Amino acid sequence: MVKAARVKFNSKSALLFHKKVIARERKPVISFTFDDFPCSAFREAGMILEKHGVRGTYYVAMGLMNTTSPVGQQFNMEDLHALVKNGHELASHTHQHLVCSETNCQIYETDILKNNSEVEKALNGYRLRNFAYPLGDVTRLHKRMLQKHYRSLCGIRPGLNLEAPDLAYLHRNSLYSATIDLNKIKDLIHSNLRQGGWLIFYTHDVCTKPSKWGCTPEYFEEVVKHSVASGAEILTMDAALDKFCKESI
Repeated sequence: MVKAARVKFNSKSALLFHKKVIARERKPVISFTFDDFPCSAFREAGMILEKHGVRGTYYVAMGLMNTTSPVGQQFNMEDLHALVKNGHELASHTHQHLVCSETNCQIYETDILKNNSEVEKALNGYRLRNFAYPLGDVTRLHKRMLQKHYRSLCGIRPGLNLEAPDLAYLHRNSLYSATIDLNKIKDLIHSNLRQGGWLIFYTHDVCTKPSKWGCTPEYFEEVVKHSVASGAEILTMDAALDKFCKESI
């Protein structure tokens, strides 16, 4: 409880400072993202995305490779190569899944640079261009530092990204099949369509018996199908920034 409250406070405080905003065309966009990422996010959810002709963004923490966590077995090197080969995007989630409010800013920066470097070496120069804060936790100092290294920074505060949202703390919406009704997700997709916004989803494991931070394949595919049918363009984070966003400070 105390940790959650501190994370909430730090995130709210950081939102008021060092804002990097975007101006974009009013055409609806939807992005599917995965944090950490467990291998099921690629082997199950990635195949579902590809089946429907779209791709996702995977926020990777290289220090988690070949480990097991509360969201299941983590990715391996084969997953990384196959993911990029299949046209998905890799993005950064720190190297050791560090939390801003618990980590000195200089140590945090060293950690993200290590993550970037390991991916570049493993994938022939592949660059991590976007970032997601582990646990959605952010401070003013970390936010300012991270803007120097990535095109966009994502939190876990729900909502649509409308008008000129903060590129250094984009809103994302969780896909947790145990707690979030599909009808609420569909309403969000319709709202995004009406308002011409950028709707970003995120989850972790995608399997038959998911953790509380994940969803079932059936649930995930229903969201993907509804998103595609809505008429919104389904893009990775980097593709969305390339096509629809003009960056300004």
